[in-house]
Amino acid sequence: MKGLFLRARKTDRRASKESMDMTHKKTVKISSILIFCFILLALFAGDMQAASKKEKKKWVKSKHGTSALLKLSRDRSEMMREYQKETHSYNRLKKAIGAGSLKPGDSAKDVKRKIGDPVIVLKENDGKTTRWVFKPHSASYFSDEKIYLFFDENNKLIRGESPGK
Repeated sequence: MKGLFLRARKTDRRASKESMDMTHKKTVKISSILIFCFILLALFAGDMQAASKKEKKKWVKSKHGTSALLKLSRDRSEMMREYQKETHSYNRLKKAIGAGSLKPGDSAKDVKRKIGDPVIVLKENDGKTTRWVFKPHSASYFSDEKIYLFFDENNKLIRGESPGK
């Protein structure tokens, strides 16, 4: 019986040793997985920090930013003044035509003094006639809301036209 008991004990020891080996292998496997996860986490955390730093750099104040915004504001103000000038000249021309104060033969210089600057000055195909275009700033060059004044080679007013009428 003693021999049987010893054999059972040896068997228990072997089973226990195998069980310990299996537990050890599982522990090593789990530890390896955990270490691998920590390494990945450390790598991605570094990438995430780098990404957040890059995003922060987007909003770093530029040394030229303020001056660029001020210049844009001045340019926009200047553009609005030009728009108002265009519309003002157009409205003055309409009033002058309605009042009959523009007559054929008036010089371009006198017309410019009375009305203001045209939006654009075009040379006609004949090479002798010049066309001044007046329009409000809200109208495009392709709309009918504009007035043409034609001048001869001596800069004398020939006629006026409105394409929409």
